[in-house]
Amino acid sequence: MNKQFQKKLLWGALTLALTACGGQNVKSDVPEAESAPVAAAAPAEAESQAATPAPAPVVRDSLASSTFPDGDPVPPGPKGHTTAEIKLKTPHEPSSDLKERALERWALLIANRGADAFQYLTPGYRSNKNAEQYGAEMGARPVRWKEIGVNSVTCEDDDSCEVSLWSESQVKLSVAMGSNSVFGGHLEKWLKIDGVWYYLPNY
Repeated sequence: MNKQFQKKLLWGALTLALTACGGQNVKSDVPEAESAPVAAAAPAEAESQAATPAPAPVVRDSLASSTFPDGDPVPPGPKGHTTAEIKLKTPHEPSSDLKERALERWALLIANRGADAFQYLTPGYRSNKNAEQYGAEMGARPVRWKEIGVNSVTCEDDDSCEVSLWSESQVKLSVAMGSNSVFGGHLEKWLKIDGVWYYLPNY
């Protein structure tokens, strides 16, 4: 295997990897075998342009998931009212306001009080679990939320709304790399049942 073929093979593998990560298309500086005579006969100015390195490919990490519907990191806009301003009491008395309830639930999760946050879930979801089990699941997640804020609320009717939130969380990468702060977007479904707003998980 000659060096030119090895170089083409490595460049092809790199281009494929960048494409899989969402990077832009990049052009190889290795001429195709059949275009070698043309390249040799090209004028001096063409050779000068070919010698100019191509711009580095732009690769942007994606946070696409069911909890990041927009697929990309979402930097917070004006913070407004956030979980940092929620005053939790023991025992906690939930608010009747939708925005306030959405932030209260997250404030409880941030405070590692998942068992108390359990009461904000729809009755149907709560019928299949208990508060202690839910609290243990939330506490075991590798993500540590730092602050949550409400972007907007969109309602289909008086009893069904979507709450758009931004979040700042701390994600553990590895022992060597430590952790990193990540901004994301969350879209939650809330239903009013018997006059009370409840969060519908796995929406």
